Order: sequence, then C-alpha cells, then structure tokens
Amino acid sequence: MRNRLNKFIVSPRNNLKANPDGSITLYFLVESPGAEMESNWLPAPRGPFIPKLRMHWPREAAPSILDGSWAPPFIRKAPLRGRPPAPQGTHAEVG
Repeated sequence: MRNRLNKFIVSPRNNLKANPDGSITLYFLVESPGAEMESNWLPAPRGPFIPKLRMHWPREAAPSILDGSWAPPFIRKAPLRGRPPAPQGTHAEVG
C-alpha cells in the first residue's frame, strides 16, 4: 500500500520502541499512532488485510517455530486512543 513514509515492512531495523515491560507493540493502522511510535507503525489499508510474518532461517533448537515450541505473537484489534495497557509479550495492534 502506498504511504507517505514509503514503508512496506516493520522490522527491528526500524529501531522499534519497547514498552516499559520490554514488550513491543506494532501498529497496523491507517493513520499514524503519533510521531513517537512511527517506528512501530506499518500503514495499513482501511478494511480487511492479511499481515504476514516472514522468517529468515528460523532457529532449529527450541524455542523454534519449526518444532512448535515458539508461536508468532498474537494480533488483537484495539482502539488507538484510551486502550488498556498492553499485556506482557510481543503483540500487534490493528485499527
């Protein structure tokens, strides 16, 4: 999707900002979550979309997606303003 940031992926190379508990919140939103969180934002279209997780040579020893001892983080739809505190662990927000 075309966007003003010319951004099509969110990754650690974006210098993601961690929450106070060390977890990372990713924002898949139509509009920016604010300048301070744009590193964690991937512009998303209005309406349904399919987020994809790309894994480059996943580790073979636990925890690993290959043996089921690791699973991708959950995605939950949450309001951008007035949302409850993020639960521990990595998650993403869709809005």
